[in-house]
Amino acid sequence: MSSILRAATGYQDLLRLRDPQLPYRFDRIFAGKGMWARRLARQRFALLRNLEASLARALEPGERVELLSWGTEYSFVEAYFLGLWHHLLNRRALVLTDRRMLLLQIDTRRRLRDLKSEVRYEAMRRFARRTPGYLGLELRDGKKLFLTGLPRADRKRIRGFLEDRLRRSEQAARAALTGGRRNLCPHCYTSVSGFPGRCPHCARPFKSGDRAGWLSLALPGLGDLYLGHRALGALQVAGALLLWTAIGSGVWEASQKSGPGEASLAVLAIPLGVFFALGHGVDAWITRRTGKKGLYPAD
Repeated sequence: MSSILRAATGYQDLLRLRDPQLPYRFDRIFAGKGMWARRLARQRFALLRNLEASLARALEPGERVELLSWGTEYSFVEAYFLGLWHHLLNRRALVLTDRRMLLLQIDTRRRLRDLKSEVRYEAMRRFARRTPGYLGLELRDGKKLFLTGLPRADRKRIRGFLEDRLRRSEQAARAALTGGRRNLCPHCYTSVSGFPGRCPHCARPFKSGDRAGWLSLALPGLGDLYLGHRALGALQVAGALLLWTAIGSGVWEASQKSGPGEASLAVLAIPLGVFFALGHGVDAWITRRTGKKGLYPAD
């Protein structure tokens, strides 16, 4: 952590700084008046201290942070199948610089986690359909990005900021070969295309979303443990083992009671197959989808 943030006792100390060489626009990050604005400023200060070491590595030469907020990257499918876990796994610190939007995964205490990605302003096409409580963006590669849980005051500021950037980046976007969201290496913060096994810059390994899916197909929760979601994975493994133990016990009792002329236990293959497809298959699909949301470090 830089000496400036370490020495600051609060965001007010940072507002007094006027050094144009600093990578932060503190006057914009902590802007606002009133009790609610001061409360948000204190939360941004705490978040910035958590992120500062990583931002020092991620920011490009001359790049400056303009706005800072937090929210949840929303997906209807994940919200439907994962419920509360969707909001826990997809919490993001939203860092708007003068060049791009950084999306950094954080936990409930707003501490940095593994996943990191960027969206260049020239990769943004327009705002998605306005929905109360959401900030939606349509990217030039056809994908959409929805954020929910942003403080209301931040939604207005961020929308105004992005509207200005969309206007200014339109000309640059016409010359861009590609436009969309790109993952950042969690080790060196280099932009990485696709999902390679290793970072092409620092050669550090990544975990595989496909492997996570196969593990969860074998037993729900194993893929989540592999990705590092220990609490979710442990609950799913325990639940799956308990359920399969109960099923196995029921099959054993039925086999002991069956006699000559009674229906074969082979008829249980169909319901067991359906259960495996729905329970294991759906969890494998969701886990693979989660593993493809970014680059998980393998060490």
